[in-house]
Amino acid sequence: KMTKKMKKIDNGAAYYLLMAGLWVLCFLVCGCCCAHPNNNNNNSNSTTAPSAACASLRVVVHYPESRLCATCELLIGTDFNWTVVAVSPDGTLAPTPNAVLTPAGSDRWVSKPIPYDAATHKGKWIELTLIRFTSQFGADTICPVNGGLIRNMGERTFVQLDGTCNQTADVYPFFCTRTGTITPLANVASPQLNNTRTIYVYQPPSLVENPLPRTVHMVALSDGQIVQWMDSALDASALAGVARETVVVGVATAYTNNNNNNTQQRMFELTFSKCHDCSPCPGGYAPACNCSDLAPNGHSGGSDLYLDFVTQTVFPLVRSKLRVHTTGATQGIAGYSLGGLTACYAAYTRSSEFSRAHCSSPSLWWNCNEFERRVIPNHKPVPGTSALYLDVGSAEGAIMTDPTRSVYHALARERGDVYVVGRTLWLDVGQGDYHEPNSWLRRMYTAVPTLYPSVTPPTTERVREASAELLMSAAEG
Repeated sequence: KMTKKMKKIDNGAAYYLLMAGLWVLCFLVCGCCCAHPNNNNNNSNSTTAPSAACASLRVVVHYPESRLCATCELLIGTDFNWTVVAVSPDGTLAPTPNAVLTPAGSDRWVSKPIPYDAATHKGKWIELTLIRFTSQFGADTICPVNGGLIRNMGERTFVQLDGTCNQTADVYPFFCTRTGTITPLANVASPQLNNTRTIYVYQPPSLVENPLPRTVHMVALSDGQIVQWMDSALDASALAGVARETVVVGVATAYTNNNNNNTQQRMFELTFSKCHDCSPCPGGYAPACNCSDLAPNGHSGGSDLYLDFVTQTVFPLVRSKLRVHTTGATQGIAGYSLGGLTACYAAYTRSSEFSRAHCSSPSLWWNCNEFERRVIPNHKPVPGTSALYLDVGSAEGAIMTDPTRSVYHALARERGDVYVVGRTLWLDVGQGDYHEPNSWLRRMYTAVPTLYPSVTPPTTERVREASAELLMSAAEG
């Protein structure tokens, strides 16, 4: 009996020892598997939330190889390390190894992973600066460089860090070109309006030098022949980096009489409703209420056909020729006088196609303030899809200033969820400005960077404040 009892005890102990060993083995194997970052059995939260040690950013630079000299290299500096060029004892410059971008084919250049501490920097913004470098002075004949290096021009490049292991940022820099170009496209047919006209396409300096396909902002300009007066102002905004990369598409007036700005066709295309006699006349200006003078034979109310022409014919044509992409969020419209009226109407009633409008000296008196009386109450843009910049000259008279001020206040009062003063709604009254193009051009210097601002996060949201001594220690050596 004692022997049998001991055997039972021995068997029981062996059983428990075996079970304990299996538990230990399971813990060692499964526990390690569960802790491994590549374990495919992890839940979605585990796979999308890598450890802080893993967080990194990779920068992909898109730049035409044909625009680089044989000895040129592209370098990258960041908030983590601005100094990307070292000075050797003999005074020559050489790039630091981690800063050099590696050619990846198809006009792409890739950085080494830029690691960072996700616990500290996730959600913060980092600035990127691209450097065009050659150690052989005078070798860069395509883009003459002072001292062997030159940084990218235009708007500054910021990326918000998301804390993941494989975040990628795409950058399209330019270094050499300081003027944009205007290309006329003659005899563009409009099936919507049954006429033809010239389209003037302004390409900013960035797109002239670096024409690789990408998404850009595109603005339709009514009475677009005047874009030829604006190119220097547009160039200045682009080079200073105060505005986004923007293509301006000048839709020329389809004149029916030579050099007559108030032709019946222009009145038709740039008014949203049929003209009718009305009262009281805005600003007490009787001719504004007399349709026999404004629109003989009732030739008015064709803005929607004109806007269809822009979105269905003009924008696709320009996108195809420039090999760029746009969306409703990156498309805008601008105009002066009747063109300003049409710009306001487009962004207010068709915000999915025109997200931003520069309404300069807008003819909001049309049909006794019909835009304020009828359009504003009967349409409501989706919040976040529409922004309006209104401006007018103080010397233009009550017929122009009164309706413009009134519409501004009506939008802020009745559509405050969409139009927030200082964020998506602005009014600029140009002191001493008249109803003429130079006054509009002067105000445009403010309107363009306001409507299409470059991305500049607050200093408090930066990884660290950008050093004002970018590359100086290297360049001065």
